[in-house]
Amino acid sequence: MLLTTLENHFLSRERPERAIEIFRHAVSTSRPDTLPRFFLGKLFYRLEMVDEALAEFSALRDRASYTPTLSYYLARILERRGRHAEANSHYRRIIREGQLLSTQYRCLSCDSRYDIWVDRCTSCGQWNTVHVDIREDVSLEDLGISSAPVYSAEGG
Repeated sequence: MLLTTLENHFLSRERPERAIEIFRHAVSTSRPDTLPRFFLGKLFYRLEMVDEALAEFSALRDRASYTPTLSYYLARILERRGRHAEANSHYRRIIREGQLLSTQYRCLSCDSRYDIWVDRCTSCGQWNTVHVDIREDVSLEDLGISSAPVYSAEGG
């Protein structure tokens, strides 16, 4: 939250160079530097300094466990650079690891859910009431993407 507040503070005062300076200092003095480096990359992306953003996010790619937000930013940048195959790889990773393409089924009578289609609901016993559960209005949160990621301080 602090890094987002700092970023917004300096951008609202039209001082992006000061925000960059503070984030670069945080990257150079923090161990691990994952969080400040991510926010520096996000700041560069927001300022449309795409090459700099790509460099920061690429430095995190092999060090961070799966993070949909990082994959999303990498995909957007690579897409803008015309590197569509690489961008698609990141988009596929978001879809695959977010299980966005898994089909679920739901009984229209009792709302029981199934991973595979069944002709008779095992909960209520009704025939032909199990149909594909179509989720509409999937939020960015459901996709695992947020404009301001939340990090925890696990492990000390």
